[in-house]
Amino acid sequence: MRKLGTGNIGTGNISTLATLSKLLAVVALLESVGCHMREFSSTPLYSGSDVKFTGAVEDRVNLWPLAYWREPVGSIAWPLVSWGDDHLAFRPVWSQYKQRGSWGVYDEFNLFWPIGQFDTKHRKYRFFPFFWGKDHDGDPNFCLFPALWWNDDFKGVLPFWWMDNADSFGIFPLYWHINIRGSIDMLFPLYGYWPGEESNGLWAFCGLAGYERQNGKLANHRILPLYLWSKGNFYSIPYSRYECDERIKSRILCGLAGANSSTNGEYEASWLFPLYYHDTNKLVTPLFGKSGDYSWVMPLYYNDDELFLTMLYGRNKKEGSDWLFPLFYRDKESFVTPLFGKSGDTEWLFPLYMQEKNSFYTIPYGRQVSGAYTNTYFAAGLAGVKSGKEEGGWLFPLFDYEKSADFDEKLAWLDAEQLPTREKHFWTQDKRTHLLVSDNDRWVYGDDNNRADNTYKMTYRHKMGNRLLFRRETKRRVKFDLATRRRVSDTEEGWHLFLPFGYYHEWNADVTKGTCRRRHSVLWKLWDWEERDGDVSLDVFPGFTYDSKKDGYVKTSLLWRLFRYENDPENGKKVDLLFIPVWR
Repeated sequence: MRKLGTGNIGTGNISTLATLSKLLAVVALLESVGCHMREFSSTPLYSGSDVKFTGAVEDRVNLWPLAYWREPVGSIAWPLVSWGDDHLAFRPVWSQYKQRGSWGVYDEFNLFWPIGQFDTKHRKYRFFPFFWGKDHDGDPNFCLFPALWWNDDFKGVLPFWWMDNADSFGIFPLYWHINIRGSIDMLFPLYGYWPGEESNGLWAFCGLAGYERQNGKLANHRILPLYLWSKGNFYSIPYSRYECDERIKSRILCGLAGANSSTNGEYEASWLFPLYYHDTNKLVTPLFGKSGDYSWVMPLYYNDDELFLTMLYGRNKKEGSDWLFPLFYRDKESFVTPLFGKSGDTEWLFPLYMQEKNSFYTIPYGRQVSGAYTNTYFAAGLAGVKSGKEEGGWLFPLFDYEKSADFDEKLAWLDAEQLPTREKHFWTQDKRTHLLVSDNDRWVYGDDNNRADNTYKMTYRHKMGNRLLFRRETKRRVKFDLATRRRVSDTEEGWHLFLPFGYYHEWNADVTKGTCRRRHSVLWKLWDWEERDGDVSLDVFPGFTYDSKKDGYVKTSLLWRLFRYENDPENGKKVDLLFIPVWR
């Protein structure tokens, strides 16, 4: 099989950097998180998918943060001035962003944000304290916060307010007259009154006192927190009495004591927490109680029809078991003591041996059979051999090795020109761990869940190294057409990370299309080399760039045009020195 990855490492498993120095942690954080933010779109930090560069990489100007330009994005004294195909910003004075959302694409303007903002799609504008625009019906509205409010239905010139579509007005917050679905008069916070033939009422002191009449009868009245009377029920802090589900309930001392009784006399209960609870079926106290067939005196005993428990002895009639701790336990199938016992197909004599239906264990040796797997143990489990569907072994703590019996067969399928299986899903692995810290793990898995493009996907993953010094990961993905079972795509990607030197390398390739991209960097942008299908770009801090193409094009610059040399096979040579063209 073709080797995967002649060099690799990717955008980043940031968790692997948690134990390193603060410098490398910050570098990794910027590389994998900050570099994908829109606010970085006018800088060389950005590596996301939102910006579509139209300019050639060799034509970039990299004097960041003083200046940066790669068409169509650029910045001057970033983040003060930046521009691109989706924004133009002179921070903090002015900025314009192209928004993309469920409403489509539209412009949003900011002037001394957040003081001023102008949303052209939703027609909402502000320059504090002024707010204006149109509502969902297209009617204009205006606000001079907080003194003036003006829209199609509501007007306010504080403290006066009124509504056009109803007999409603007031003096905020003292007086309110509202006539929308009825009539309400309020002199806040003293009283409020609503008249009506079916229902009328009065509330005072922010609602703490008041009454309500319904159909000419008094429905409720209250003086909170003293009492509340509602439809024959009475509530207060020391005492309450009310009817619920044909039961009369009385409460004293905020419910700590009380009694329940039914109108037909079938149910009665009383309590005084935490001393007792009593009803027609049970009596419960902190130490003893009785409920139907249950009785107990804690912690001495518990008893019901099937179970009897004490601190040492117990009996379970349903299970046919009894016990006397710690001497024995016995039921229909088992007999257990501290040293020996038998249960079904299992018997033991500790610490000498234990035997099950398919397994046998002693201190120096053991054998376990489970379905298609067999594990043989030596030296109290410190060494062993695996066989069956998974093969391998271990010698603690030197190594641990486990390999699926069909791994090599499934691995070879990746190079087949025609899919050799119709399995809907499979997973096979080859995993090795050395000295508990270094691993070399490989997986191959396939599935036909790609119905959208009618393909069967096989994936190969390889991880090796450790989280402290070196880490390498590669992935290869091959797709086969479900109808013809022929190979339709073959792509690879991977990354390595060598932390002591801050070295990072990533790569990806499409073997079917013959394309490849590689990138090497040291301490983020201290040294950064990138190759795309044979075209090379290099950035070296501070301000050195180098670009070459397969057609012979070469360009070298230091601090943009402090010195720049360009050799184009079609247009000849160009030399700039001290920002002055000296050769054309």
